[in-house]
Amino acid sequence: MNVSFFSLFMATIFSTVFILAVHALRKNKFFLQGFGVLTVLLLYTLCTGRMLFPIELPFAMPIRLQAVYNQFYQAVGQAEYRLVGHEWSILEFARGIWILGTVGCLSFFLIQYGVSLFRLRRFENNRNLQAEKILKEVQEEVSCKKRIHLFIYPRVEIPKGIGIIHKSILLPSKDYTKQELYYILFHEYMHFCNHDQIVKLLIHIFRCVFWWNPLVYLLEVDVEDILEIKCDLAVTKHFCKRKKTQYMHVLKQVLKDADDEGKSWMMPSIVTQLFKRRRAVTMVERFYMVMNQPKDQAVKMFRIGFFILCIAVVLASYTFILQPYYDSPPTEDIYTHSSVYETNLSGGYILHHKDGGYSFIKENEMIFDMKYETVQVFLKAGYDIREE
Repeated sequence: MNVSFFSLFMATIFSTVFILAVHALRKNKFFLQGFGVLTVLLLYTLCTGRMLFPIELPFAMPIRLQAVYNQFYQAVGQAEYRLVGHEWSILEFARGIWILGTVGCLSFFLIQYGVSLFRLRRFENNRNLQAEKILKEVQEEVSCKKRIHLFIYPRVEIPKGIGIIHKSILLPSKDYTKQELYYILFHEYMHFCNHDQIVKLLIHIFRCVFWWNPLVYLLEVDVEDILEIKCDLAVTKHFCKRKKTQYMHVLKQVLKDADDEGKSWMMPSIVTQLFKRRRAVTMVERFYMVMNQPKDQAVKMFRIGFFILCIAVVLASYTFILQPYYDSPPTEDIYTHSSVYETNLSGGYILHHKDGGYSFIKENEMIFDMKYETVQVFLKAGYDIREE
């Protein structure tokens, strides 16, 4: 098994295929309902594994490409450039930039998350007794039991959920009616039951690792919308039509009353919330999905089919490799002199003479004398050496 420029190139292509698959299926109601931690872990494992283990199997079929791919391989895969007294290939330089970018992205996320938690501590005692009572009612209605800390956080304009281990729901300092609080808290609580914070964390780490691929930013946006729609479906699963209408009306009202979110810019991207104002157009899609929920059995079948398809695509990606192709030079460019000839060296061996010299022998005839450096090359190629 060999790791090369070509297999790494293939890994990049097929990692991108998965991202495009999620984007293409983002509006499919069966995919939305079945999307969760397991789906993300599968995509995460396959994409990361295909990238980190770009192996070439013996039965892989090479597909020869010319034109642009040849030039690309020469510039990136083979060419070396001198920098700071050292010869660097484009791949080595790109690898260094990749690592620096990943470290920088992850560091910024950790700092942002730490700053957010530090700021939250100042407001942890800002209680809302009515909201706490309603949250307990919500917890009694669902089978999922989570320990959630609820408090008022004046630096947000839209209700949010934050925390992987220590979970909190943040409410703006606004006056909500009892009905509004019920649906808002039900929505945020269901995010924790669906483990959406973990999903967003995995996707964000994926984005930090593959920050150079512009499609990972599209993936993060798509996943955020998917999680919100899935949360809506989970909240309203057992609602009658009247309660679904009330729920959608509350979302619309919160969106209408929301101010600019500029002062909450330091909140980390793994926070869940009712919606993002800049993508309020997805509210229409969310309303449609709530009123047309898919059947559970169909969702399960679609999820299984999607998993099988993902694994099949990865396995198929190891069956062929894209490679550059160069035409053979004309015969007259090879045999430029009468002393130039072609010989078959198979079945021959290296003879080490008593005087220290080397010769290549085939069928008991000396073909040519050899230097020590040439002998080493032939030995690595699998030829035998014998003593005179």
